[in-house]
Amino acid sequence: MRKVWVLLMLLGLTVGAVAGQDTSVDELGAQLDTLVPTLLEEHQVAGAAIAVIHDGEVAWTQGYGVANLDSAEPVTPDTVFHVASISKAFTAWAILGLVESGDIELDAPVDQYLTRWNLPDSSYNPDDVTIRRILSHTAGLSVDGYEGYEPDEELPTLEQVLLGEGKSARVTVLVTPGVMFRYSGGGYEVLQLLIEEVTGEDYSDYMQETVFAPLGIENSSYELTPEIETNLATGYAGPAVPKPIIRYTEQAAGGLYMTAADLASFVAANVESSETEMGAGIISPESVTLAHTDAEATNGEYGFGLFLYPLEDGRSVVWHDGISAAWRTLFAFEPESGEGIVILTNSSQGDDLYDEILCAWTASTGEGIDDFCEAL
Repeated sequence: MRKVWVLLMLLGLTVGAVAGQDTSVDELGAQLDTLVPTLLEEHQVAGAAIAVIHDGEVAWTQGYGVANLDSAEPVTPDTVFHVASISKAFTAWAILGLVESGDIELDAPVDQYLTRWNLPDSSYNPDDVTIRRILSHTAGLSVDGYEGYEPDEELPTLEQVLLGEGKSARVTVLVTPGVMFRYSGGGYEVLQLLIEEVTGEDYSDYMQETVFAPLGIENSSYELTPEIETNLATGYAGPAVPKPIIRYTEQAAGGLYMTAADLASFVAANVESSETEMGAGIISPESVTLAHTDAEATNGEYGFGLFLYPLEDGRSVVWHDGISAAWRTLFAFEPESGEGIVILTNSSQGDDLYDEILCAWTASTGEGIDDFCEAL
Protein backbone atom coordinates (compact mmCIF):
# COMPACT_ATOMS: atom_id res chain seq x y z
CA MET A 1 0.00 0.00 0.00
CA ARG A 2 2.84 2.37 0.89
CA LYS A 3 4.37 1.89 -2.59
CA VAL A 4 1.09 2.77 -4.28
CA TRP A 5 0.74 5.92 -2.16
CA VAL A 6 4.27 7.13 -2.90
CA LEU A 7 3.83 6.40 -6.63
CA LEU A 8 0.65 8.47 -6.75
CA MET A 9 2.35 11.34 -4.97
CA LEU A 10 5.33 11.27 -7.30
CA LEU A 11 2.97 11.39 -10.25
CA GLY A 12 1.38 14.49 -8.69
CA LEU A 13 -2.05 13.57 -10.05
CA THR A 14 -3.31 16.71 -11.70
CA VAL A 15 -6.33 18.23 -13.27
CA GLY A 16 -4.14 20.86 -14.83
CA ALA A 17 -4.03 24.50 -15.67
CA VAL A 18 -6.47 26.73 -17.47
CA ALA A 19 -5.54 27.38 -21.10
CA GLY A 20 -4.16 30.82 -21.83
CA GLN A 21 -3.30 31.66 -18.24
CA ASP A 22 -0.43 33.85 -17.07
CA THR A 23 3.10 32.40 -17.25
CA SER A 24 3.60 32.99 -13.51
CA VAL A 25 0.75 30.58 -12.78
CA ASP A 26 2.33 27.95 -15.03
CA GLU A 27 5.63 28.40 -13.22
CA LEU A 28 3.97 28.14 -9.81
CA GLY A 29 2.12 25.01 -10.93
CA ALA A 30 5.35 23.38 -12.07
CA GLN A 31 6.96 24.29 -8.77
CA LEU A 32 4.08 22.82 -6.77
CA ASP A 33 4.11 19.64 -8.87
CA THR A 34 7.62 19.04 -7.53
CA LEU A 35 7.16 20.46 -4.04
CA VAL A 36 3.81 19.11 -2.85
CA PRO A 37 4.41 15.35 -3.38
CA THR A 38 7.68 15.69 -1.49
CA LEU A 39 5.94 17.51 1.37
CA LEU A 40 3.15 14.94 1.52
CA GLU A 41 5.67 12.16 1.96
CA GLU A 42 7.84 14.14 4.38
CA HIS A 43 4.92 15.00 6.67
CA GLN A 44 3.00 11.73 6.10
CA VAL A 45 -0.11 13.47 4.80
CA ALA A 46 -2.38 11.35 2.60
CA GLY A 47 -3.53 13.97 0.12
CA ALA A 48 -4.04 17.61 -0.77
CA ALA A 49 -6.07 19.65 -3.23
CA ILE A 50 -4.81 23.09 -4.25
CA ALA A 51 -6.31 25.89 -6.34
CA VAL A 52 -4.75 29.16 -7.46
CA ILE A 53 -6.72 32.33 -8.18
CA HIS A 54 -5.00 34.83 -10.50
CA ASP A 55 -6.36 38.21 -11.60
CA GLY A 56 -9.66 37.35 -9.98
CA GLU A 57 -10.15 34.09 -11.87
CA VAL A 58 -9.67 30.45 -10.92
CA ALA A 59 -6.54 29.79 -12.96
CA TRP A 60 -5.18 26.44 -11.78
CA THR A 61 -6.36 23.43 -9.77
CA GLN A 62 -4.68 20.17 -8.87
CA GLY A 63 -4.93 17.18 -6.62
CA TYR A 64 -2.02 15.31 -5.04
CA GLY A 65 -1.77 12.06 -3.14
CA VAL A 66 -4.77 9.98 -2.19
CA ALA A 67 -8.21 10.47 -0.72
CA ASN A 68 -8.03 7.07 0.94
CA LEU A 69 -4.89 5.11 1.80
CA ASP A 70 -6.56 1.70 1.41
CA SER A 71 -8.23 2.26 -1.96
CA ALA A 72 -5.49 4.60 -3.29
CA GLU A 73 -8.22 6.76 -4.84
CA PRO A 74 -6.45 9.91 -6.05
CA VAL A 75 -7.30 13.37 -4.79
CA THR A 76 -8.73 15.71 -7.44
CA PRO A 77 -9.98 19.32 -7.23
CA ASP A 78 -13.48 17.81 -6.89
CA THR A 79 -12.61 15.65 -3.88
CA VAL A 80 -14.64 16.77 -0.86
CA PHE A 81 -12.89 17.85 2.36
CA HIS A 82 -14.24 18.95 5.71
CA VAL A 83 -13.23 22.63 5.79
CA ALA A 84 -14.34 23.25 9.39
CA SER A 85 -14.20 26.94 10.43
CA ILE A 86 -13.93 28.14 6.84
CA SER A 87 -17.71 27.75 7.09
CA LYS A 88 -17.82 31.10 8.91
CA ALA A 89 -16.79 33.09 5.83
CA PHE A 90 -19.88 31.86 3.98
CA THR A 91 -22.13 32.56 6.97
CA ALA A 92 -20.86 36.14 7.02
CA TRP A 93 -21.86 36.58 3.37
CA ALA A 94 -25.36 35.30 4.11
CA ILE A 95 -25.73 37.73 7.00
CA LEU A 96 -24.51 40.66 4.89
CA GLY A 97 -27.05 39.71 2.24
CA LEU A 98 -29.84 39.91 4.81
CA VAL A 99 -28.54 43.32 5.89
CA GLU A 100 -28.62 44.54 2.29
CA SER A 101 -32.17 43.27 1.79
CA GLY A 102 -33.31 45.14 4.91
CA ASP A 103 -34.32 42.00 6.79
CA ILE A 104 -31.88 42.72 9.62
CA GLU A 105 -29.78 45.64 10.84
CA LEU A 106 -26.06 45.16 11.31
CA ASP A 107 -25.91 47.08 14.59
CA ALA A 108 -29.13 45.71 16.05
CA PRO A 109 -29.09 43.42 19.09
CA VAL A 110 -29.30 39.88 17.78
CA ASP A 111 -31.81 38.92 20.47
CA GLN A 112 -34.53 41.09 18.93
CA TYR A 113 -34.77 38.69 15.96
CA LEU A 114 -34.79 35.44 17.96
CA THR A 115 -37.71 33.45 19.38
CA ARG A 116 -36.53 29.82 19.51
CA TRP A 117 -33.65 30.71 21.85
CA ASN A 118 -32.41 33.87 23.53
CA LEU A 119 -29.21 34.94 25.22
CA PRO A 120 -29.16 33.65 28.81
CA ASP A 121 -29.22 36.15 31.65
CA SER A 122 -25.84 37.58 32.58
CA SER A 123 -24.33 40.68 34.11
CA TYR A 124 -23.88 42.12 30.61
CA ASN A 125 -26.41 44.09 28.59
CA PRO A 126 -27.85 41.80 25.88
CA ASP A 127 -28.47 44.85 23.68
CA ASP A 128 -24.70 45.15 23.31
CA VAL A 129 -24.53 41.74 21.63
CA THR A 130 -25.04 43.04 18.12
CA ILE A 131 -24.89 41.23 14.80
CA ARG A 132 -21.83 43.25 13.80
CA ARG A 133 -19.98 42.19 16.94
CA ILE A 134 -20.90 38.53 16.54
CA LEU A 135 -19.57 38.59 12.96
CA SER A 136 -16.23 39.97 14.20
CA HIS A 137 -16.00 37.80 17.36
CA THR A 138 -16.19 40.86 19.60
CA ALA A 139 -19.60 40.16 21.16
CA GLY A 140 -18.07 38.44 24.18
CA LEU A 141 -19.76 35.11 23.46
CA SER A 142 -18.55 31.71 24.62
CA VAL A 143 -17.65 28.37 22.96
CA ASP A 144 -14.58 28.29 20.76
CA GLY A 145 -15.29 25.30 18.50
CA TYR A 146 -17.17 22.04 18.09
CA GLU A 147 -16.06 18.42 17.77
CA GLY A 148 -19.10 17.13 15.88
CA TYR A 149 -20.88 13.78 16.10
CA GLU A 150 -19.94 10.33 14.89
CA PRO A 151 -22.36 8.27 12.75
CA ASP A 152 -23.81 6.34 15.70
CA GLU A 153 -24.44 9.47 17.76
CA GLU A 154 -27.73 11.35 17.71
CA LEU A 155 -27.52 14.89 16.40
CA PRO A 156 -28.87 17.47 18.85
CA THR A 157 -31.07 20.30 17.64
CA LEU A 158 -29.63 23.76 17.17
CA GLU A 159 -31.45 24.95 20.29
CA GLN A 160 -29.99 22.07 22.31
CA VAL A 161 -26.49 23.00 21.18
CA LEU A 162 -27.03 26.63 22.19
CA LEU A 163 -28.35 25.48 25.58
CA GLY A 164 -25.31 23.29 26.17
CA GLU A 165 -27.23 20.04 25.82
CA GLY A 166 -24.89 18.65 23.14
CA LYS A 167 -21.16 18.06 23.53
CA SER A 168 -20.27 21.69 24.12
CA ALA A 169 -21.00 24.23 26.84
CA ARG A 170 -23.97 26.56 26.50
CA VAL A 171 -23.56 29.79 24.61
CA THR A 172 -23.49 32.77 26.92
CA VAL A 173 -21.90 36.19 27.27
CA LEU A 174 -18.56 35.83 29.05
CA VAL A 175 -16.91 39.25 28.62
CA THR A 176 -18.09 42.79 27.97
CA PRO A 177 -19.29 43.03 24.35
CA GLY A 178 -17.33 45.32 22.08
CA VAL A 179 -14.04 45.49 23.99
CA MET A 180 -11.98 42.55 22.75
CA PHE A 181 -11.63 39.83 20.13
CA ARG A 182 -12.72 36.45 21.49
CA TYR A 183 -13.08 33.74 18.85
CA SER A 184 -16.52 32.19 19.23
CA GLY A 185 -17.99 29.35 17.25
CA GLY A 186 -20.94 29.82 19.57
CA GLY A 187 -21.53 33.26 18.11
CA TYR A 188 -21.81 31.78 14.63
CA GLU A 189 -24.33 29.27 15.90
CA VAL A 190 -26.40 32.24 17.02
CA LEU A 191 -26.06 33.59 13.46
CA GLN A 192 -27.21 30.23 12.11
CA LEU A 193 -30.33 30.51 14.24
CA LEU A 194 -30.78 34.13 13.14
CA ILE A 195 -30.73 33.12 9.47
CA GLU A 196 -33.30 30.40 10.08
CA GLU A 197 -35.61 32.65 12.11
CA VAL A 198 -35.49 35.58 9.68
CA THR A 199 -35.82 33.57 6.46
CA GLY A 200 -38.04 30.75 7.71
CA GLU A 201 -35.72 28.29 5.97
CA ASP A 202 -33.30 25.62 7.09
CA TYR A 203 -29.80 27.09 7.22
CA SER A 204 -28.29 24.55 4.83
CA ASP A 205 -31.07 25.02 2.27
CA TYR A 206 -30.80 28.79 2.47
CA MET A 207 -27.04 28.72 1.94
CA GLN A 208 -27.42 26.40 -1.03
CA GLU A 209 -29.98 28.67 -2.69
CA THR A 210 -28.57 32.11 -1.94
CA VAL A 211 -24.79 31.64 -1.83
CA PHE A 212 -23.73 28.35 -3.37
CA ALA A 213 -25.99 28.24 -6.44
CA PRO A 214 -25.13 31.77 -7.66
CA LEU A 215 -21.41 30.92 -7.35
CA GLY A 216 -21.87 27.72 -9.33
CA ILE A 217 -20.95 25.61 -6.30
CA GLU A 218 -22.38 22.15 -6.99
CA ASN A 219 -20.13 19.65 -5.22
CA SER A 220 -20.17 21.07 -1.68
CA SER A 221 -22.73 21.13 1.12
CA TYR A 222 -23.42 21.58 4.81
CA GLU A 223 -25.29 18.27 4.64
CA LEU A 224 -23.70 14.83 4.36
CA THR A 225 -25.73 13.82 1.32
CA PRO A 226 -24.98 10.51 -0.45
CA GLU A 227 -23.19 12.48 -3.18
CA ILE A 228 -21.00 14.28 -0.65
CA GLU A 229 -20.16 11.05 1.17
CA THR A 230 -19.24 9.35 -2.11
CA ASN A 231 -16.71 12.07 -2.93
CA LEU A 232 -15.51 12.73 0.64
CA ALA A 233 -11.87 11.98 1.35
CA THR A 234 -11.05 9.94 4.44
CA GLY A 235 -9.66 12.14 7.19
CA TYR A 236 -6.59 10.93 9.06
CA ALA A 237 -5.54 11.79 12.61
CA GLY A 238 -1.80 11.34 12.57
CA PRO A 239 -0.01 9.61 9.70
CA ALA A 240 -2.51 6.84 8.98
CA VAL A 241 -5.29 6.70 11.58
CA PRO A 242 -8.64 7.05 9.77
CA LYS A 243 -11.41 8.95 11.49
CA PRO A 244 -15.15 8.30 11.01
CA ILE A 245 -17.26 10.77 9.09
CA ILE A 246 -18.29 13.53 11.49
CA ARG A 247 -21.65 15.31 11.30
CA TYR A 248 -22.49 18.73 12.65
CA THR A 249 -25.55 20.52 13.93
CA GLU A 250 -23.21 23.52 14.20
CA GLN A 251 -23.10 24.06 10.46
CA ALA A 252 -22.54 27.82 10.36
CA ALA A 253 -19.51 27.57 12.62
CA GLY A 254 -17.78 24.53 11.17
CA GLY A 255 -19.97 22.03 9.33
CA LEU A 256 -19.09 22.66 5.68
CA TYR A 257 -17.88 19.92 3.31
CA MET A 258 -16.28 21.48 0.24
CA THR A 259 -14.03 20.92 -2.76
CA ALA A 260 -10.97 23.00 -3.64
CA ALA A 261 -12.58 23.99 -6.94
CA ASP A 262 -15.73 25.25 -5.20
CA LEU A 263 -13.83 27.12 -2.51
CA ALA A 264 -11.72 28.75 -5.21
CA SER A 265 -14.92 30.07 -6.82
CA PHE A 266 -15.79 31.76 -3.53
CA VAL A 267 -12.30 33.23 -3.19
CA ALA A 268 -12.51 34.56 -6.76
CA ALA A 269 -15.75 36.35 -5.84
CA ASN A 270 -13.91 38.08 -2.99
CA VAL A 271 -11.22 39.73 -5.11
CA GLU A 272 -11.04 42.38 -7.79
CA SER A 273 -11.25 41.16 -11.38
CA SER A 274 -11.46 42.70 -14.81
CA GLU A 275 -14.11 40.16 -15.74
CA THR A 276 -16.54 39.89 -12.81
CA GLU A 277 -17.85 42.02 -9.95
CA MET A 278 -16.81 41.39 -6.36
CA GLY A 279 -19.64 39.65 -4.58
CA ALA A 280 -20.84 37.88 -7.73
CA GLY A 281 -24.22 39.59 -7.40
CA ILE A 282 -24.87 37.84 -4.08
CA ILE A 283 -23.75 40.79 -2.00
CA SER A 284 -22.48 44.18 -3.14
CA PRO A 285 -18.78 44.99 -3.61
CA GLU A 286 -19.18 47.38 -0.68
CA SER A 287 -20.30 44.54 1.59
CA VAL A 288 -17.43 42.35 0.41
CA THR A 289 -14.99 45.14 1.24
CA LEU A 290 -16.64 45.58 4.64
CA ALA A 291 -16.05 41.89 5.38
CA HIS A 292 -12.36 42.45 4.55
CA THR A 293 -12.08 45.53 6.77
CA ASP A 294 -10.67 45.24 10.26
CA ALA A 295 -13.49 45.47 12.78
CA GLU A 296 -13.39 47.49 15.98
CA ALA A 297 -11.59 45.80 18.91
CA THR A 298 -9.91 43.15 16.70
CA ASN A 299 -6.46 44.78 16.67
CA GLY A 300 -6.65 44.95 12.89
CA GLU A 301 -6.70 41.18 12.49
CA TYR A 302 -10.34 40.23 11.80
CA GLY A 303 -13.18 41.43 9.63
CA PHE A 304 -16.46 39.53 9.20
CA GLY A 305 -15.82 35.78 9.06
CA LEU A 306 -12.26 36.43 7.87
CA PHE A 307 -8.84 36.87 9.42
CA LEU A 308 -6.62 39.71 8.21
CA TYR A 309 -2.84 39.94 7.95
CA PRO A 310 -1.95 43.64 7.65
CA LEU A 311 0.79 44.53 5.16
CA GLU A 312 3.14 47.49 5.49
CA ASP A 313 1.56 49.31 2.54
CA GLY A 314 -1.90 49.35 4.16
CA ARG A 315 -3.33 46.35 2.31
CA SER A 316 -4.16 43.05 4.00
CA VAL A 317 -3.95 39.41 3.09
CA VAL A 318 -7.36 37.96 3.92
CA TRP A 319 -7.50 34.36 5.07
CA HIS A 320 -9.15 31.67 7.13
CA ASP A 321 -8.18 28.18 8.14
CA GLY A 322 -10.15 25.13 9.12
CA ILE A 323 -8.95 22.78 11.86
CA SER A 324 -10.61 19.58 13.03
CA ALA A 325 -9.49 16.17 14.26
CA ALA A 326 -8.48 14.85 10.84
CA TRP A 327 -8.40 17.87 8.53
CA ARG A 328 -6.34 21.01 7.95
CA THR A 329 -7.58 23.49 5.34
CA LEU A 330 -6.85 27.09 4.41
CA PHE A 331 -7.48 29.82 1.88
CA ALA A 332 -5.80 33.21 1.48
CA PHE A 333 -6.12 36.11 -0.94
CA GLU A 334 -5.15 39.74 -1.50
CA PRO A 335 -8.29 41.51 -2.72
CA GLU A 336 -6.76 44.36 -4.73
CA SER A 337 -4.42 42.23 -6.83
CA GLY A 338 -6.93 39.44 -7.36
CA GLU A 339 -4.45 36.77 -6.20
CA GLY A 340 -5.47 33.84 -4.00
CA ILE A 341 -4.81 30.24 -3.03
CA VAL A 342 -6.77 27.30 -1.57
CA ILE A 343 -5.05 24.42 0.25
CA LEU A 344 -7.11 21.47 1.52
CA THR A 345 -5.64 18.38 3.24
CA ASN A 346 -7.17 15.26 4.77
CA SER A 347 -4.78 15.00 7.69
CA SER A 348 -4.26 16.47 11.14
CA GLN A 349 -0.67 17.07 10.01
CA GLY A 350 -1.70 19.04 6.97
CA ASP A 351 -0.72 22.40 8.42
CA ASP A 352 2.91 21.27 8.21
CA LEU A 353 2.56 21.77 4.44
CA TYR A 354 1.29 25.32 4.59
CA ASP A 355 4.48 27.32 5.07
CA GLU A 356 6.35 26.17 1.98
CA ILE A 357 3.26 26.16 -0.25
CA LEU A 358 2.24 29.63 0.93
CA CYS A 359 5.76 30.92 0.41
CA ALA A 360 5.83 29.57 -3.14
CA TRP A 361 2.50 31.27 -3.83
CA THR A 362 3.33 34.65 -2.27
CA ALA A 363 6.64 34.78 -4.14
CA SER A 364 4.94 33.95 -7.45
CA THR A 365 2.45 36.82 -7.21
CA GLY A 366 5.02 39.62 -7.20
CA GLU A 367 2.53 41.60 -5.10
CA GLY A 368 4.65 42.29 -2.02
CA ILE A 369 2.82 39.83 0.21
CA ASP A 370 5.83 37.63 0.99
CA ASP A 371 5.69 38.29 4.75
CA PHE A 372 2.42 36.37 4.95
CA CYS A 373 4.13 33.07 4.16
CA GLU A 374 5.76 33.11 7.60
CA ALA A 375 2.76 34.52 9.45
CA LEU A 376 0.98 31.26 10.21
